[in-house]
Amino acid sequence: MMWDRVRLQKLADEYKEELKRIAKETEERLDKAIEKLEYVSEEMYEAVCRETKEAGEELQKYAKDIYEDVKEEGPRIKEEIREMERKVRRGFERLEKELKE
Repeated sequence: MMWDRVRLQKLADEYKEELKRIAKETEERLDKAIEKLEYVSEEMYEAVCRETKEAGEELQKYAKDIYEDVKEEGPRIKEEIREMERKVRRGFERLEKELKE
């Protein structure tokens, strides 16, 4: 049975739009989650510093390390999500190209 190019193109377009929507929503949620992680880790660091004074230098360092890890990992995670999105987009582009041939 011959497949219907128009129907398949329409389906590909629908999935492409859904991908765009999901990517945008994911990025917005990820941005909010990373902001919250940064806020909480910074608050924790400041609280540890206030509570420990001189005796808690090691705790302060540990809290600071957590905060810095969160700050560093956010951009990497975002880039991984964007790369995944690019791969899916390339897949859709190849599919569309096949449908047009």
